[in-house]
Amino acid sequence: MEHRPPQPLTTGSLRCALLENANWESREAVDYPEDLGALGAVEPSLDWYSDFERFTPSSDGQSGEGVSLRISGHNVGIDDLRGQLPGIELQEHGEGDTGLLVGSGRDGGPSSVVAKPVSDTYTLLLLSYGLDVDDLVRVTSEIRPACEQEWVDAGGQILDCVPAEPDCIAGS
Repeated sequence: MEHRPPQPLTTGSLRCALLENANWESREAVDYPEDLGALGAVEPSLDWYSDFERFTPSSDGQSGEGVSLRISGHNVGIDDLRGQLPGIELQEHGEGDTGLLVGSGRDGGPSSVVAKPVSDTYTLLLLSYGLDVDDLVRVTSEIRPACEQEWVDAGGQILDCVPAEPDCIAGS
């Protein structure tokens, strides 16, 4: 993938987003239709998500560690998203106004969460069970806005139906 300089994430530019880091392999990426049906009751603000995995071999070359990461876009502002993250208390990250909110899960939740408000009505969320908060914050600098064609070219699926429906197939 060609390297592009980081661009600010705004709702005008954020239909989907890509992670630009060759160490992460895309596992699944889905852009949902506006009406999520029953799935909407579980994740009411979910717009799209991308799952990534990174494998780091151990020094013996025989084993290693896999780490997963999910990046998702949500059709709500940060205050509403807080209410959809039970067990996670988001706090401002670092000194000054970084614009990032971070938290750690409890009771089997994700080990690290980073929320980046994109506008008053849209929030980008990163979560991982294997990365600490500082590593997850670093990943935010490697995310860039993408158009739908770039999303599809990178393996993303654009759905025009609710995935729980038996006849739902991906469109492009």
